[in-house]
Amino acid sequence: MEKRITLLKRTDWREWTGGWNPLNTYGGNEFWDYLRSQNAERAYRCFCALKNRHIRNEILDGTRALLDLENHSAILLKIANENEENAERIADSVSIKQPRFFAFAFDLLAGRSIDGKVAGGLSSTIVERFGFGAHSDRLQKALNDIDSELKKSDVPDHGRAWLEELKHNIQEIIKTSPLYGGEHEFLGWS
Repeated sequence: MEKRITLLKRTDWREWTGGWNPLNTYGGNEFWDYLRSQNAERAYRCFCALKNRHIRNEILDGTRALLDLENHSAILLKIANENEENAERIADSVSIKQPRFFAFAFDLLAGRSIDGKVAGGLSSTIVERFGFGAHSDRLQKALNDIDSELKKSDVPDHGRAWLEELKHNIQEIIKTSPLYGGEHEFLGWS
């Protein structure tokens, strides 16, 4: 197993195409589950060390996630607080669909810029850019999720500031984009 982990850490992700990918939603996840069950911290450290790997759309399949926020939040925060690359990697790998997403996001953002890469990674899961349905529906869903969270009294100040800025940005997109009924007209369309 040690050889396989070392190989994964050295292998460029593009080399996984057409082969066995231990982090692929379409393959079995038993290897990842085993690693995580044996030593979650070590598994997450190995994940953070993988080269050039953007995984959000590949790992999350709607029913399970790569990172276990319910049981491993403390481990993930420890790893994230060691360096920004780990924090960015973790932020890019969580999903709003996961239980405890907002609590984890607020903890991860503590002491970080609300307009930095970590905040951007977390924001991108709230505003899903891809998937089924109209983009305007996804923006509205994001606004609803944000409003729901902002109504809670236990949102920390930095979390509230992040959500309010994200809400403002979404509202500006809706207001100014011709695709979302803004003030502009479609060019060439009547």
